[in-house]
Amino acid sequence: MRRFLITLSVCLSIIYRGFTPLSIFFNGGRALSMLVPVLILYLLGGLHKSWNYNIAIVISLFPLFLSYIGVEYFDGYLPDSVSILFAIGCMEYYFRTKDDKFVKYSLIAAYGSLIALALVSLPILIQEPGLNRAIRNMAEEGREIPVHAYFTISYAAVHAVPILVIPLYLLYRCVISRLFKFFLIISIIALYVTTVLSNAATPMFMLFMYVLFVILYNPKKSINSNTIRLGGVTVILLIFFYSGFITQLLQGFQSFVSGTMQEKRIEEVIGFIETGETSGDMSSREGHYNTSLDAFLSHPFTPEYNIKYIGKHSYLLDHLTAMGLIAFIPFALLLYYRYRRPMRQMTTMQAYHVMAYSAFIFLASFKNFFSVEAAMFVCPALIIYLNRKLLDRSQSCPQKAKKLKMLSEDQGYPIG
Repeated sequence: MRRFLITLSVCLSIIYRGFTPLSIFFNGGRALSMLVPVLILYLLGGLHKSWNYNIAIVISLFPLFLSYIGVEYFDGYLPDSVSILFAIGCMEYYFRTKDDKFVKYSLIAAYGSLIALALVSLPILIQEPGLNRAIRNMAEEGREIPVHAYFTISYAAVHAVPILVIPLYLLYRCVISRLFKFFLIISIIALYVTTVLSNAATPMFMLFMYVLFVILYNPKKSINSNTIRLGGVTVILLIFFYSGFITQLLQGFQSFVSGTMQEKRIEEVIGFIETGETSGDMSSREGHYNTSLDAFLSHPFTPEYNIKYIGKHSYLLDHLTAMGLIAFIPFALLLYYRYRRPMRQMTTMQAYHVMAYSAFIFLASFKNFFSVEAAMFVCPALIIYLNRKLLDRSQSCPQKAKKLKMLSEDQGYPIG
């Protein structure tokens, strides 16, 4: 009964926040929807005994304390703090219990909501590209949001897609069923097209690069072999970049995104490649980054109390500026530990976790809103779950167990 309650509360929280049509009937309560499962995990899931989780609670509450003493950037930060505690709590619970049913249903809730919403969003976004992005402005300006807009994937979820697709592709490589493989490929394509139609330039380019890397990565080859392969492709791309080929490719792609925000973004990228100077949105973002950087450099060890000196466009840089170096170091160590800790549970497939977390860091460096849950729970949980299934299968067959021992740490193995 206890495990059922924990699994149910976590799945309901994920679905409520991920499946946007529910906002028509239940609007708000984002922090509460995560706080309830956090309390259940803490009291019933045994996390009150976890030293790791108690430290995470203290560090996650740093921003709320800073808000209390007058740091304006962290006003209204409670949902973000609870979101971190939710993601870490789910992951720590899985570490403690090794409850595969818990993580299986949580992953179904996360990916089921995401893929279903992407498929529902497509016809709407084809008619009105960027509608989900416009919702943010509508809400801030107090305008009425049309009902059909609630059936589009949230703009924040779009920014988590580059992270979430990496283990989804790993799942594709692991399963044997052709029908399931076909469904996964359709899902990945739908997520990419939805990202393009959402006028989200950063996730669009990131998703292209990361999908390219996971396709090129060969789990049957050694780390050195894959490094040479990926490094060679990177060198070739750089040669194309400076030869003008990338410019021609981007110009050709512009015709497919005519009339969308992506067309303007591509024009800015082309201008940057040709002149080395930023313009438009790129120039504006550079200004936001410099605002935070200048404030940090003026007093690196103490918090920035005035929000007007923070650019509000880079999660990591803005946190560094608002917290000051002394408070930011524990926060950065918390993020690093959430990368290192899952690695200990992976005897294989670590490369996919590295790629997923690097996507998280890249987004955190250049964007100020996305789902920390994707990098701290959903991605590592799926990889560890597949790893455990791999080990279970190998133990049931001595021949496969022997073969598994011969695999290097970065190799994978199909599961049923």
